[in-house]
Amino acid sequence: MQLGNLGFYFRLSVQQGLQIAKNLDIPLSTIASVTSEYLQDPEVTSKLEQCVTSLEFRLGLTTLEQLKYSGGGKVAHRSLPPITTNFVERHEPWSTMVKALIDSDSLDTQRILVISGLGGCGKSTLVTKFAAEYQSKFEKFFFIDSTSASTVRADLIESVRSIGGQYSQVTLEGALAFFSSPKNRNWALIYDNADDVSLDLAPLLPNANHGVILITTRNRLLAQLASSVHLELDIMSKEESIEALARSSRREGKAEDSDWLPVIAEEVGYLPVALIQAGSYMFQTGCSGEDYVKILRENRREMMETPASAQRDRTHHSAYSAFDMSYAKITSQIQNFLHIISFFHPSNFPLAVIPLAAKADFLTAPVDLGDKGEHFEEAIALLKATFCPGGSWQDRTIYQILSSLQNYSLAAQNSAYGTILLRTHPLIHSWANDRIPSEKVPVFRAAACRLLACACQEVLLETHIMQHIDTVLSTSAPIALNDKAAFGQKLTTMLRLEDGTAIWEEIYQELLGRHG
Repeated sequence: MQLGNLGFYFRLSVQQGLQIAKNLDIPLSTIASVTSEYLQDPEVTSKLEQCVTSLEFRLGLTTLEQLKYSGGGKVAHRSLPPITTNFVERHEPWSTMVKALIDSDSLDTQRILVISGLGGCGKSTLVTKFAAEYQSKFEKFFFIDSTSASTVRADLIESVRSIGGQYSQVTLEGALAFFSSPKNRNWALIYDNADDVSLDLAPLLPNANHGVILITTRNRLLAQLASSVHLELDIMSKEESIEALARSSRREGKAEDSDWLPVIAEEVGYLPVALIQAGSYMFQTGCSGEDYVKILRENRREMMETPASAQRDRTHHSAYSAFDMSYAKITSQIQNFLHIISFFHPSNFPLAVIPLAAKADFLTAPVDLGDKGEHFEEAIALLKATFCPGGSWQDRTIYQILSSLQNYSLAAQNSAYGTILLRTHPLIHSWANDRIPSEKVPVFRAAACRLLACACQEVLLETHIMQHIDTVLSTSAPIALNDKAAFGQKLTTMLRLEDGTAIWEEIYQELLGRHG
């Protein structure tokens, strides 16, 4: 029997019934009957299952000799990943990890630490450093690729098989049983990159009262697996960011860039992957910190897409590629939501704006000057598709959107006076805007303005929406006069008379140009 077109063959030796047949014209029914009887043999079934398992879980070639004899070839498990040369110790998360996993008083219980955070915030780097630092404290220490259920199963099996020949035929159940056994208590497993929200990780964890498990993920929901501590890894501190920039640019101790490294760190939002990108670019090109800031501001998309080169670690080396991994997983509804809010300020967007606008079919016009804008119909259709996919507003929609965003650590929330406020990282914010197809930008901008204009008469939201009105008005892009008038009216109401007057002057001049 040939395995696809790979040139590998499996020999199934059916010895009962056919070997004595002299007539080669054997009916297919006879062949099927004898083969069926052969496959019912427990030993044959076991060998076939071992073969299929090896192929399914990528466990290398399984030879006929390995199937025939127990304790076949030993599987070599890959070594722990290398530590980045730009590693900067992050005091707070590091002390949290050590306290929970090493210094814990609960050594007779299984210690599970879940580290969640947005892509590129340094989760894998942190656990790799932990592995290098404390590997010697454990008898067994393995990294488990957790990008999918199949990679988890494969790595669990490979980990145990790599221990010795006596485990060369171990199955997934046998691997989990190995780690669960009281005889094997001192081990650590790192389930890295468990980002897929469809991954049911719980059944793939050893069920025991011992051992250490570290899980890195963008999916905040996996925090429920933590035995006691959930570490939400955020951006670096200002001091850590400056150190990361200095190391990756190889400019430690150089005074000429000391004033610009803090500026660069702030520009990229103190995000580790973006800091390493910036430092790598400065090292490659030799440009100064001041020049880098200018280049970044003028070419943010290109700069954040260009990966840092010559890095030893296995993580993403560009901020945008890290975000793109999540973008490919979320629904078009969530993608559209991110695109729409990318025209607002990245901090503290009040989600109460959405139901307020949706219940009025996004048609609220505090001031009607007869100009809805060129893209009005398309913008309304986009808003309805995003927030009313079933045809009408449902209160649960806002929580479904919020849950999806947090499942991939694309946004965080806080609240003020009972209003849920949404916050996105500045680079997530710019990335979401950069990922809008160029021909669709005017429609998404019009949708954002329409959404915000619908909330301008709501007194309870006025303090929350002002920075978003400012952001929308800060660009030279055209805004429908009805929406611009709503913003001008709100500025005046909030006693920002000079700003409000300037908006009304713009409206007057535009109407004068149209109608004379």
